[in-house]
Amino acid sequence: MDALGNGVKPEARVNVVNAVLELVCMDRAREPTRWGLSMVHRWYHFWVRDAEMVSVALMSDGGKKTPEADQKTWTKPRLGQAVIMLELIGCIQAARHAKEGSSVSLVPVAIRAPIGIYADDGTGPDPEEEEKSTIGQIQGLYAAAHDGVRSTPQRRSTLLLSKSLQKSHSVDDSNAAASSADLVSMFVQKESLIKSISKGFAGKVMKLLVTMSTLLTAAEYRRLGPFLWDLLQNDGDASLTAAVCFLVMQCAEKTPMDLLAVVEIDMQSSDNATKLRAVQRIGILFNWRYQIISQHVIADRARRPFKLARGPLAFVSTDIGSSVFIREDDPDDMNDNIPAELRKRLAEIGWDQDDVPVDQHQEWIKIPISLLSSQQVDRLENIGPDLPQPISPTALNLGSLTADKIDETTLLRRNSSTGGPMHSMKRRAVFVPSLTLVFPRLASLVFDSNLEVSSAARSTLLDIMRNDPILLSRPVLDLLAGEQKDISSAILTINAFFHVQGILPYPMSHLLFNNVAGFLKWATRQPEEVDALEDFAHAVPILTRLVTQVSGLSIRDIRRAKIESFLIPSGSLWFPPSAPTGPMYPRGLRSWSNPFEAIPPDLVSITTIRISQNILLLAMLKRNHHDVQLVRKSMSRLELPTMTLSEQSPLELSDFVPYRGEKSMVSPNLTALSLLLSRSHILLIAQLFRSMSRHLNDRHELAVLVEGLNRILLAHGDDIGVVSQVMIGKFNTTSQKRSPANINMLALMVASTRFRRLFTSGGGYALFMPAVLKVYTEFQGHPGIKLAIEYGVNRFYALHQESFVFQTLDILAHVTALPHIDAEPLVKSIYNLFFALRKGVLPSTPDAAGIHNANRLQEREALIMNTAEEKPQTFLTLLRRNKTIGENQHIMIDLPDEYEANRLSMDDFVRLFLTIIAHDSSIIRAEQFLRLLRILAPHLYNASSSARAVLQEGIDALAILLTKTSMKLSASETTLGGSMHSSASDTILENRLLEKSRSASNIMTMRLDYLALVVSFARAGGQLSIVAMLRTMELIKTMLKEVPMDINHGISNFLPNFIRASFLRESLPQLKVVMAFLQELAPLISNFGPVVDFSSAFQTISELAAIPSFSNDTVFCRAVVSCICGPALSSCETAAAANILLSLPSRLSIVTLLAQCVLLRGSNVIAEIEKRTPSYDYLAGVVFPLVLTLKTEALIDRDGRPEAWHREAVSRAWVHLLSFTMSACKTRHPLQRARSHDRNRSNDQKRSQLPSFLIALQIIKVIVVRSEPEISSRIPGIWPRLAAFLITILADGSANFATNANDTSPLQSPSPSPRSSIQLDPFQSSVSANFPSTPHRRSFSHPRVIDYSLWSFLELLCVHRNPLLLQMRLFATEKLVQLDHSIRHQPSDLRGRRISSSVFSKPRRRSGMPSSPGSPGSSPLLSASQSIPHSLPHVPSLTSLEVGRQPGYNIISSPHNIAGPKIVHLGPISAISAFGRALSGRAGKGLDDMAATTKIKSIGLVRATYKRIRTVQNFMGYDALLPMPQSQEIDSDEVISTIWTQKEALDAIGKETQALLDEFEADQALGDEVMMVDTP
Repeated sequence: MDALGNGVKPEARVNVVNAVLELVCMDRAREPTRWGLSMVHRWYHFWVRDAEMVSVALMSDGGKKTPEADQKTWTKPRLGQAVIMLELIGCIQAARHAKEGSSVSLVPVAIRAPIGIYADDGTGPDPEEEEKSTIGQIQGLYAAAHDGVRSTPQRRSTLLLSKSLQKSHSVDDSNAAASSADLVSMFVQKESLIKSISKGFAGKVMKLLVTMSTLLTAAEYRRLGPFLWDLLQNDGDASLTAAVCFLVMQCAEKTPMDLLAVVEIDMQSSDNATKLRAVQRIGILFNWRYQIISQHVIADRARRPFKLARGPLAFVSTDIGSSVFIREDDPDDMNDNIPAELRKRLAEIGWDQDDVPVDQHQEWIKIPISLLSSQQVDRLENIGPDLPQPISPTALNLGSLTADKIDETTLLRRNSSTGGPMHSMKRRAVFVPSLTLVFPRLASLVFDSNLEVSSAARSTLLDIMRNDPILLSRPVLDLLAGEQKDISSAILTINAFFHVQGILPYPMSHLLFNNVAGFLKWATRQPEEVDALEDFAHAVPILTRLVTQVSGLSIRDIRRAKIESFLIPSGSLWFPPSAPTGPMYPRGLRSWSNPFEAIPPDLVSITTIRISQNILLLAMLKRNHHDVQLVRKSMSRLELPTMTLSEQSPLELSDFVPYRGEKSMVSPNLTALSLLLSRSHILLIAQLFRSMSRHLNDRHELAVLVEGLNRILLAHGDDIGVVSQVMIGKFNTTSQKRSPANINMLALMVASTRFRRLFTSGGGYALFMPAVLKVYTEFQGHPGIKLAIEYGVNRFYALHQESFVFQTLDILAHVTALPHIDAEPLVKSIYNLFFALRKGVLPSTPDAAGIHNANRLQEREALIMNTAEEKPQTFLTLLRRNKTIGENQHIMIDLPDEYEANRLSMDDFVRLFLTIIAHDSSIIRAEQFLRLLRILAPHLYNASSSARAVLQEGIDALAILLTKTSMKLSASETTLGGSMHSSASDTILENRLLEKSRSASNIMTMRLDYLALVVSFARAGGQLSIVAMLRTMELIKTMLKEVPMDINHGISNFLPNFIRASFLRESLPQLKVVMAFLQELAPLISNFGPVVDFSSAFQTISELAAIPSFSNDTVFCRAVVSCICGPALSSCETAAAANILLSLPSRLSIVTLLAQCVLLRGSNVIAEIEKRTPSYDYLAGVVFPLVLTLKTEALIDRDGRPEAWHREAVSRAWVHLLSFTMSACKTRHPLQRARSHDRNRSNDQKRSQLPSFLIALQIIKVIVVRSEPEISSRIPGIWPRLAAFLITILADGSANFATNANDTSPLQSPSPSPRSSIQLDPFQSSVSANFPSTPHRRSFSHPRVIDYSLWSFLELLCVHRNPLLLQMRLFATEKLVQLDHSIRHQPSDLRGRRISSSVFSKPRRRSGMPSSPGSPGSSPLLSASQSIPHSLPHVPSLTSLEVGRQPGYNIISSPHNIAGPKIVHLGPISAISAFGRALSGRAGKGLDDMAATTKIKSIGLVRATYKRIRTVQNFMGYDALLPMPQSQEIDSDEVISTIWTQKEALDAIGKETQALLDEFEADQALGDEVMMVDTP
C-alpha cells in the first residue's frame, strides 16, 4: 500500500481493502487471518494518514438503495470492518497514552463501535443481541489468530523481548522467525483492547460524554438524566462509575428539578429494592465526589464543568467549642472513694500524688473512633500507640497537627484510594448544591419499615456526617431562615440525624450547634417575626442534645458568645424585664381565644423552651461542676405552667395545709406540660446541689431552689415519679418502668447530705418538710408514695437526728397553729412518720419508687468529710497506702458503708416537746409546740408505755410552769408587732416563720392549750393524779382571776370534756378522785358562775349522777348537792338579782342537774331551792323549767326498776315545790304610787311583784297537771286547801273589763306605748249586731292582771281534767253568773240564744221575774269597779247569808221592788261573800292591789283572755258567749271545745308563759309603761 501511493485509483484501493478484509474474515484459516491482521496492524499509519482510505475501508458496501423505498439503509457490517475500526481505536489510544506518559488505566474509546454504527433503525435484529454476537466474533477471531501464532515452531519466550513493531519488516523468508515474534507481541498488546470491547456501549460512550459535557444542552441532560441515574452503580468499573457520577452531577446542575424528581420517585417507591438502590446511588455520588473533577473535560473559561458556589445563609453561625475530639477528665472516675474536696486537701499535704504515669493504652481505648472523621482516624492510626513516645490523646488536637507530624504520617501511610500521600494533592469535592436537597428525604428513610433500607440510609448518613457535615447540614440550615423557611422540616431532619446515632460525630455536632445558635441570635434581631417564639421552642431542644457532644464547650464560652439568654434557665416560666425585647422573649401569657386549642401555643412554646434549657444546663454541670458558680446566683423561683394571666404568688403557710376534698379538674394537657417542666427542673436542682460547695451558708439561695421543689410537690404530689425525684434528684435506671423519672425525694436527700452545716443549724429542713408532710397526709392510701417519703425521712434522721426532728416540728407547729384548720389529719401523719423511725426501713420493704440506696455515695462522702473535719487525727489514721501495684498509690478509707442505725425513741420524742416548751415559754415557739403536743397526745399515749409515763409527768410539770408564768399582754403585743414588721420584708416564707418563732407568746393561749392537752390525755385513757388535777384547777382559778371574760369559752369546754374523759369511762375512777374534783369545782361555780358558762359541766355532772354506782353513794350525792347544786343556785340567785338569770347560759343545765339530783340518795336538793328568794327571775328561770323537767313516778317506773326511795324523793320534791310556789303567791309588798322623780330607782323598786305572781300561778298549773298522783299520795287533803288558796288569790278577778263599754279609770293612764298603741287598729270594725250602735267603736279592753289570772286558771280547770275542778266549780259558777248577768243586762238585747241545759247551768225560772243575779261582787253597789252602770237592776243573792249588820255596799238587792230610799249602813270596810272571801277592800297596797289595778298591755294576751272567757262559758254550758268587740265574732275554732291531754296542757302552759315573759320583758324595756291604777 505504501508503494501504491496516492496515485492508485480509488477503485484499486477498494479492491486491496476488500482483499485484506477477506483475509481477515477467512473462517477456520489461522494463517490468512493472522496475516490479514498483521497487514491491518502494519498499515494503520497509512490509514490514519489517509482519511479517505479509512472511510473507504469502513464504509465500503455500507449502504445501498432499496427498491421498495427511496431511503438509505445500512447493511450488516462485515467482520473485517469491525477489526479495522478496533485497530484504529487502538492506534489512537496508544498515541494518547504515549503523549500522557501514563499507561496505568485505559481511557474509554471515543467512537461508537462498528456494530452500533451500522445497526439498522429498528428493522434488524435486537441491537443488544447483535452487539454481543459481533463482539464475540471479534474476540474469537483474535483468539484464533493468537493461537495460530503461538502454535508455530518458532514460538519462543524471547519473542516477547522483540523490539517495537513499528520497525519495517522484511519479506525475506530468512526473517520469518522475527515476524512471528512480532505477531505474538502484537497480540499481547491487543489483549487489553480486545477485553475492553466487551464492556458494551455504555461503558465506552460515558467517557465521550464527560469529555464533551460542556457542549451538551439542558434538554440533552434532561433526556440523559433518568438513563444516567439508572446506570449509576458500583460494579467495579471505576472509569464508568466516575463518568456516570460526573454526568449525574451535570444533570443535577443543569436540570436540577428533573433529576430530583427522578430521585424522589425512587426514594418514595413502594418497592423496597428501588428505595435501596436509590440510597446506594446517593452513597456512590458522595463517595466519588473527589474523583469527579479529575476527569478529562473540554473546558475553557466560558465553559466550566461545575459551578459549586452557593448563596450565603441568612444568619451567621457562632464559633464556640471545637470540631475535633478533646479528651476531658471525668471527675467521678476515680480509683478511690474520697470526695473531690478532700482529695484536693490531701494533695496539698502530700497524701496524694498526681505524677503517676498514665496508662496510654487505656487513654487510647477511650477515644471515640466512631465519632471521628476518616481523616482524623487516619491521623490517629499514623500517630497511634505503637509509635515511640506518642503524644497523649488527652492533649491531642487533631485539627492542629504540625507539618513535620503530617510528613511523618505520610511516610507511614499512603491514601488507599489515590495511591499518594494525603497532603500531596488537594482535591476538590464536587457535589452539586441542588442535589443536596435529597438529604432530608434520605434522612426520612432511616425510619423506613424495611430494615435493609433503613440500615442503608443510616450508613450513608453516618458516612456523610463523619466526612462532610457541611454538605449534609446545608439544606437543613437553609430551611431555618430565608425564603425556603420550613423549620418543622428542618427539625425533623435533625431529629433523623439523632436517630441515626444518638451522639453525632464531633464535626457534625460542632457545625449544627453553632449554626442553630447563630440562627437564634439572628431571630432575636427580627422583631417582625410572628413565629419567633415557636421557632425558639423548636431550636432549643436541638441545642440541648448537642451541647454535650461539642468538645471544649463551657458556660463561659456561651456567655462570651452572648447566647446565654436563650440557653441558661432562670427558674421563671416567662422572661424577666431584663431579657431582650422582642417576640422571642414574652413577659407573660398573651390573650388567647382559639376554641380549638386546649392550651395556648405560647404556653406550650415557653414550657418547651424552659424544659430544654433545664436539660442543657444539667448536661453542662455534669460535664464541669465548677460552672455552677456562673449560674447559681441567677436562679429565681420556679413557675409552673398555668392558664391564668396573673403572676403566681409566693407560697404561703396555708398552701401546706392538707386538702381532703376533691381537687379541681385541670386540663390533662396542662398537667402533662407541668410534669415535664417539673421533672426537668428537679434534675437540674439536684445537679446544682451536687455541684455546689459542701460548705454552703447562704440560706436564701437554698430557699429559692427548694421552693421550686415545694411547688412541684404541691402540684404533682400524686405522681410517685415526682415524689421520688424530689427526694433523690437523679434517674434510677434500676427501678421498674413507670414514670420518666424517680427523683423528687432524692433531690432533697442530696441537699441534706451535702449541706450538713446549713441543715444542722440553719433550719434547712424547715424549707421543705411542710410540703413533704402535706403529700404524705394526702396520699396515705398510696403505698409507693408513703414508703418513699418514709425512706427519705429515715435517711434525714440518720444524717441529723435531733436537729431534723426539731426543725420539722418547729415548722409544722406553724402549720397546725393556723386558724380554721383541721389539724388532726396532719398531726396524725406527723405521728405516723416519726413513729416509723422507731424501726427504720427493713430490707423487705417494697421500693416502688426505686430510691433505696440511691444516695449511698453522697452519704458515704458526707461521712468521710465529717470524720475528716471533726476528728482529723482519727481520719488520718484510717488512711493507708496501697503499694501492691507498682508505683501507683490509692488512698483507701476503712469506714462503714452507712451511718449508725440510730432509731427514734418515742419517749425521747415526748421529751423534746417538753424541753422546748419549758426552755423559754415566753416565745411563740413554746406556744406552738404546746398546741402540737396537745393534738399529738392521744397518739403518744398509745405509742409506748415509756412515752405515756413521760407524757403524764410532763403534764404535771407544765401545770406548775404555766401557773407561775405571769401574763405580759402588752409586752407580747409589742414584741410580736415589732418582729412581724421586721420580717415582713423577707420574701422567704420560712425565714419569716423562723423570725416569728422568736416573738412573744400568749400565756393565756398556752394555758388553754394546756387544758386541752389534759383533756386529750384523759380521752386517750390517761388518768391524772390528784395532785396534777388540783394543780390544773388552781391554774383555772388563776386564769379566771386574770381575764375571766376572755377565756369563758375555753374553761366552759374544758370542764365538761375533762369530766367526761376522766370520769365517764368504762372503768370508773376512784370516788376520792371525783370528790376532790367536785370540791375544787365548787368555788369556781360560786365565784364565776355568772361569768363562765358551766352549762356543759352541769350537764356532764348530771350524766355522772345518773350512774347507779354514784347515785347510790350518799357521800357522792351530798357532795354534788352541796358542792355543785348549792353554788349553782347561788349563782342563779345572784343573776336573778341582776336581772340576767333568764340569759344565763348555764340556767337550763342547772335545772337538769337539779332534776337529776332529786333522785340522789340521802340528799335534799329541793331544800337548796327553797333557801332562795322566790323572785320573778328565779321562778321563771329555775322553778318553772324544773317542774317541767322533774320526773314523776310514772316516768320513773317507765325508765326501769325504781327503788322505793325514788318515789318517795319525787313525791316529796313535788310537794315542796308546790309549797314554795304558794309562798311566792302570798308574798305582799307595799306599793308606792309612782312619781316622776322616782323613775330612776333601781329595777327592784321599779318592777312590781306581779310577774312573780303570774309565774307562780303558771308553776302551780304545771304542778297540778303533772304531779296529781304524787301530791295526792303525799298529802291526801291537799286539793281543797289548794282550791281555797287559789280562790283567795283570784277572788278579785272578773270579766267586767269586757262588759263595761264605758270603762274609765279614776287615774289617767299614761300615753300608750308603741306596742300597745297599735292594739286598737286591727279591731276597729263595726260593732256586732247584738250590741246597739254607738257613736264610738268598741275595742278590746285591757284586763287587769287579776282578771287575766282568773280566766287563765279557769280555762285550765275546764279543758284539762284535774281534782281542782270539783273544788272550784262553785267559784267558777259565781264568776260566770256575774258575767252572764252583765251580758244580759246590757242596753241592747244580747240574748240571741237560750241557755242550754247542762250540769253547770241553773234551772230556769218560769215567772216573769228577772233571772237570778250574779255574785254579790257583781252588784254595782258592791263592785270595786265603777264600769257597770248604776241603772242595772238589783239581783238577789244566790244564797241567803245569815249575817248581822253589814255595810251598805254588802247589802244584796231584794228580788222585790221596794219603794223608798235605801238605807246604807256604814259598817266594816270589807265584805265577806258566801265563799268566805273579801269581796273588795283596800286594806293594804300590796300584791292584791297591784293585781287589781295593773292591766295587761299585750294584744295577744288580751285577745287570749277573751278567748278563755268564751271557752269557760262554752264548757259551763252558757249559750250567750262573751261577744268580741268586732263586727264579726271570733272564729269557732278559737273556742276550745275538747279536753286537753297532759301534753297539750303543758304545751299551752308553756306558750302562755312565754307570752307572759315577752310581756314582762317589753314592759321592762319601756320603763314606766306598766300602769299602776290605784282606786281612790
